Amino acid sequence: MEDHILEGYAQFINDNKRNKRILGFFPLVRIGDPKATKRNYLRLKELTDANIYPVWKITDSLKELDQLVAEETKMIGLGGAVPYLSTRKHVVREILDKVTNRHPTVSFHGLGIADELWIVFNLFFADFS
Repeated sequence: MEDHILEGYAQFINDNKRNKRILGFFPLVRIGDPKATKRNYLRLKELTDANIYPVWKITDSLKELDQLVAEETKMIGLGGAVPYLSTRKHVVREILDKVTNRHPTVSFHGLGIADELWIVFNLFFADFS
């Protein structure tokens, strides 16, 4: 089933990749499963030549982030923060502090974190969940 969804998403991407207002696309994110999210990213890279930006989940390792930064120089999505924002925002704040200090020149898109954290940590883009 997931392959069918990814192929449909890849078709959508291919149909819209030349739109000048679109910088690129994120893979389908599997909540709570960073490995599946990475598999989706790699599969989309096979199915399209559009800009596909990886997503690093805040529950994943900083070593994994370092690897993504080495592979992708334009932008990286930061995901997995939404479940923490209402009761454990301090955890997200600590992680974003580590991430942005570790990679100060990387453009990060905060997935679901378009509040003061977007401004405090100078994220490239952010959106609401």
